[in-house]
Amino acid sequence: MSELTPDALAKFEQTVTDEFIERLSIFALRRTRSRYWRGVWDGHLPGGNGARDIVAEALDDVLFGRRTWNPEKNPDLLDFMRSVVNSKISHLQTGEENLHCKLAHEEKDEEGREHVEKLPTNPATTADEQLQANEDETRNSELIFLFYDFVAGDKLIQGIVGCTIEGVTRRAEIAAALKVKEQEITNANKRLERCFKEFRKAHADKNPFKSPRT
Repeated sequence: MSELTPDALAKFEQTVTDEFIERLSIFALRRTRSRYWRGVWDGHLPGGNGARDIVAEALDDVLFGRRTWNPEKNPDLLDFMRSVVNSKISHLQTGEENLHCKLAHEEKDEEGREHVEKLPTNPATTADEQLQANEDETRNSELIFLFYDFVAGDKLIQGIVGCTIEGVTRRAEIAAALKVKEQEITNANKRLERCFKEFRKAHADKNPFKSPRT
């Protein structure tokens, strides 16, 4: 194990604020909800884990040297932590407990129905519309995270996509979150459009980010 150097530890402690943890938790929550758990879409994670548990473990991994963070090679700690969170979620998903075990019991509400916390969604007026809305949400979640991995080679673009996943969409807010100038975001958005086109070609079978011009 390689524990943080004094300088890295100082930067880690300065960067990991309540806001930082909240943003990372939102990312982890949306990431876990875009996957199957024990055969159920957006089901219960193995071991009773939740998004904040995964984030806490990921931070501990870096703090205590189980995952090595080098601020010179990876100056954006949030981006680095997203990769650690991704890794931990993937490990949970492919683990034996998730693939082969079933829940001993499901959490029930007062009427005996299963209760799984959901992100706010627009109400559908009919059962068919609700089913279609659920299918669309599932497909969109799969695609956005697939695209997040697709642009891993361009850290600024990946950061922009990560901000979008967290609900940060205005240029000034993204620039502030990523600690870059707004013009850099403008320039990156041009590369982002090219990435969309490449992604559509690479995953044409899924018809991602459909555009009437392509």
